Amino acid sequence: MPEHWANLHLKRAYCAAHPSDGQRILVDRIWPRGLRRDQMMLTDWMKDIAPSPDLRRWFGHDPARWAAFSTAYTQELDGNTDPVRRLAERIREGPVTLVYAAKDLRHNHARVLAEYISRRAVNDLTQALMDNQVKHEITFTRLPRVDPTEIAAHMSDPRVAEHMPLMNFEWDEAAVAKFVATKEACWTRDGLGHWAILSNNVYVGWGGFQKEGDEWDYGLVLKPESFGLGARISRKAIDFAIADKRIPFVTFLLPPSRRNLGALGRLGAAFVGELDYDGFTFLKYRLETE
Repeated sequence: MPEHWANLHLKRAYCAAHPSDGQRILVDRIWPRGLRRDQMMLTDWMKDIAPSPDLRRWFGHDPARWAAFSTAYTQELDGNTDPVRRLAERIREGPVTLVYAAKDLRHNHARVLAEYISRRAVNDLTQALMDNQVKHEITFTRLPRVDPTEIAAHMSDPRVAEHMPLMNFEWDEAAVAKFVATKEACWTRDGLGHWAILSNNVYVGWGGFQKEGDEWDYGLVLKPESFGLGARISRKAIDFAIADKRIPFVTFLLPPSRRNLGALGRLGAAFVGELDYDGFTFLKYRLETE
């Protein structure tokens, strides 16, 4: 991560200011109760980067709603580009402390904001390095054309299994054969399904569109070392969907463990809500393609 992003800190409004705080920026939409302006020693009050009033009221600092709140607020930040840019510029200047009033140190929007800004810094840097130093030719092919041992090794990686609650089983030869056959059956039934994804003719993962009822669900499962290609691959796949008249919209189902959701917002996907499937909770998004 660029060194200046280590300058970002969090502090409750009711904790005493200190010179090491650097620029103290209040990120609440409402002024902290019982505090005077001279006590706060603020550099700025960025109301417009706080959660929307409706989202704040819905959350109500209920830990049970934390995952859904974090997702929804992240989506708001994706569309709130000017305040995010201004905050990023402040951090580049030197130490910044995000000041907030909430009592709960773990479940508050300032923590989501700090994580969002930090992830954005890493993603921007990674993308710049990829664009400037490495050229990737992304192609889609069918899964039977990939060596089964490649798929088994990929899906057996615990970093992949962490986000795949419905496929967390032993990936032996029989499991891979059954998996590929199931995906190919979708091609036979619907004329479309999941691809094997290649970068410079090397297998990096699988994904694509699978029809579930009247919906086309998009999924992408990459090798951990290829996570940085996700945005580029998804853009290519969504362009395919836009050009295909069979697909009026695309849905995305993600486990709450997936926190880096900025790419969904940049694609234009909207958060629909939480969905229970086979005993697991997923976050559902929808992207219009017409």
